[in-house]
Amino acid sequence: MIYNIIVTDDGTEVSDRAIEIASEIAKPSNAHLTLLHVLILLRTQTP
Repeated sequence: MIYNIIVTDDGTEVSDRAIEIASEIAKPSNAHLTLLHVLILLRTQTP
């Protein structure tokens, strides 16, 4: 039985679909679904 599912989300359509699939997997077993949102931070040089 599945108890926990972790899904990463970077805002793309692919990750949106992964969340949908993970949700479908989690529902029948009442598993806990954790979303990990990924941010890409760009460094800029200051003058």
